[in-house]
Amino acid sequence: MRSVGLLLLVIGFLWVLIDTQAGFVAYSYLSCVQHIKHLPEGDMVTRNDAGAAMRDLSLDLKNMHKAILMPVVLMFGGGLLTAFARRPKKVELHDSPDGDDATREPARR
Repeated sequence: MRSVGLLLLVIGFLWVLIDTQAGFVAYSYLSCVQHIKHLPEGDMVTRNDAGAAMRDLSLDLKNMHKAILMPVVLMFGGGLLTAFARRPKKVELHDSPDGDDATREPARR
């Protein structure tokens, strides 16, 4: 289970890394360009049109930023699996009573 947890942590981290470097930046730029194209033609834009375009852009970006929850949930689940997975027991070796190192046996618990 620890390996599954570590795998989820790595996948979530890489997902966030790629999204922050390429996904969010590209989406915000393309969304801005799209909203600018929908503004009325001409040199002057009314206050209401500009406000509506800014509000729509803000809502689009807010919805895109919610997508960060998916890799965060993966990382959280991976962290829980890693933290609470059973670790293999270590075998401790003790010297034999007569002092011979060749006859070492595992310690009993």
